[in-house]
Parts: sequence; structure tokens; C-alpha cells
Amino acid sequence: MIRRAWTLILVLISVLSLCTGCGTFAGAQNARGTGARRVYDAPADKVWNAIPIALTQLGLSIPSISRRDGCVLAERSASGWTWGEKVAVFLVEVSSSRTEVEVVSKRALATNVTAQNWESPILDRIEEILRAAEK
Repeated sequence: MIRRAWTLILVLISVLSLCTGCGTFAGAQNARGTGARRVYDAPADKVWNAIPIALTQLGLSIPSISRRDGCVLAERSASGWTWGEKVAVFLVEVSSSRTEVEVVSKRALATNVTAQNWESPILDRIEEILRAAEK
């Protein structure tokens, strides 16, 4: 009886997971234009160099980085508290001295209520890195 109950619970969890969908890097990239944005008073190269530093300091791994596309993909793997998150960071040069960064943060699993939204922490950390570089 207990075995049947556990089997039913596992089946329900599996079905629920499939129905709710998973966040992917493609999903994060395709959501460009929907994330949090910030314009920094710094040249694009300085901001670009600050992005991987910020992501690494925040504990995210970087599976893909493309300066040509102005896009960095980062993630946090599943742990005891979360199924993980997928993050896309986009850089656009506004002028020679101003650069816009957009961060899109997606849950790896749609039902993951403990997933962190990385948009503000990443943008704040980039700003901290740029300020420290000015000193």
C-alpha cells in the first residue's frame, strides 16, 4: 500500500514537472527585452569585462560568452534549495561612454518557488565593480 502511494506521488511529480516546463538558455535569450535594464556611464569594453566578474562573484557559472553577440549566458545549478536558474545578460553600447545592460533571469523549473531572480543582484554587482575600477 505504501509502495503504491509513493509510486503515485512520483508519477504526479513527474507529470507536473513536464506540464509546467523548464527554463532553458534559449528561453532566457528569447526573453530579451523583458528583463531589468540599467545604463552605466562607462565604455562598453569596461562593462563587458565586469560582467563575467560579477557573475562569478555571485556564484553563477558561465557556459557561454559571446562578445560578438553581446550576450553572456549564466546559470546556477540545482541545489538543496532550488532547481536552479538560467540567466542571459545582454550588452548594448549606447554611446562611446554609456552602455546598457539587460539581465533576464528564468527559473530552471517553472514551479520552483525558491528560485532567485538574478536581475538586480547582477546589475548592482556590475555597478560595484565599475565604481571600484574608478578608484
